[in-house]
Amino acid sequence: MRPGFFMDSQNCANQSAFRMKTQTPLVLASLLLALICALAGCQTPASPEKNPPPAQNVSVPGEIYSLAETDVKPKVVGRRRPPVYPFKMKRARISGEVILQFMVDSTGTVRDVEVVRSTHRDFEAPAMDAVGEWRFTPAQKDGKPANCRLQVPITFTLNPDYR
Repeated sequence: MRPGFFMDSQNCANQSAFRMKTQTPLVLASLLLALICALAGCQTPASPEKNPPPAQNVSVPGEIYSLAETDVKPKVVGRRRPPVYPFKMKRARISGEVILQFMVDSTGTVRDVEVVRSTHRDFEAPAMDAVGEWRFTPAQKDGKPANCRLQVPITFTLNPDYR
């Protein structure tokens, strides 16, 4: 038998003790850090959210007007983020459309996004996520910011060159 190949019980016990000595401080440090974070209320890196989306179904004070009832229509501020094309639908080369209804509140925030109709269910969540991030100048009624209900079509079309 080759020297050092056979491990007797003494060598095995020494290696186990070495592992415990080197690994125990790391485990304890990890547990201590988790405990400190939990007590301090900090977020773990597993759930980062830079800008959490606004609450979707929150009661907003004031009347909700239709687009026709407003004096000044809401306008998109900045760039409208397009929806993410679902991979499964892209791979199957399926196009479609989702009609969404939502409210733009008096601060210009999108609220209460809901699907009116869609050609395929897989397009609904990406469309709702995208519209939920849009920002608007609020509608105005009698010279004051007002809540306004809108409907928009979100179209999913593939580039003809996509293969």
